[in-house]
Amino acid sequence: MAITGTLPYDVNNLLAGAARVFISDDTPLPAVPVDLSDIQDLTEPYAAQTGWLDVGATTDASAYSRDMTSQEYTIEQTNTPVLEDITEVTRTLRVTIGEIKPEHLQLVEESSSIVTIAAAAGKSAQKQVEFGTIGSLTRRRGAFVGQRNKASGVVQEPASGPARGRFVALVLYQAQISAEAAEVSLGKGNLASVPVTFKSYPEDGLTSGQEFGSWFLEEAGTIA
Repeated sequence: MAITGTLPYDVNNLLAGAARVFISDDTPLPAVPVDLSDIQDLTEPYAAQTGWLDVGATTDASAYSRDMTSQEYTIEQTNTPVLEDITEVTRTLRVTIGEIKPEHLQLVEESSSIVTIAAAAGKSAQKQVEFGTIGSLTRRRGAFVGQRNKASGVVQEPASGPARGRFVALVLYQAQISAEAAEVSLGKGNLASVPVTFKSYPEDGLTSGQEFGSWFLEEAGTIA
């Protein structure tokens, strides 16, 4: 709904609420997504596609940031810069994982395997995530998906499926965990979580200016 006047705005463009976060496998990497349906089904129950891990619960807002570093040039004839070059662009996705699962710990620790320990006399079945020296970091794909309010436009799913709000998604084509501190804190009255930051890198073979990622914005309508 567009509102006109001296302070115009369009309610259909507003976005709020929690995000659903996906991290890809690395063996092998899934193909670069062409649209949102390459990451998750767009109809109920919205299952993750093969090769993508649904992070599940998060304990804080998932945040994408884009930072630029620039170099300014001045001349003797003026005291203000006359030219500016962009020297670095950094894109990151920060996620605070709330589900402590073997797959999540494997990702954080850069572990190569998850070992299944069978139940036996005097012990229960277990999962083991071994970790050690980290020499290099694994490249994956990362995505988060938000959903607009139905008042901002509805997508009608087929076969008498639900009418839902439109999805808005961010995808980073190449992402690896940032070399910063990761902490799992256990304390009374606090839900354990693991904050992880993924740094974005370019995908080989793509056109310059399109090699880092995409935004996908679903439009209102009916899915055939």
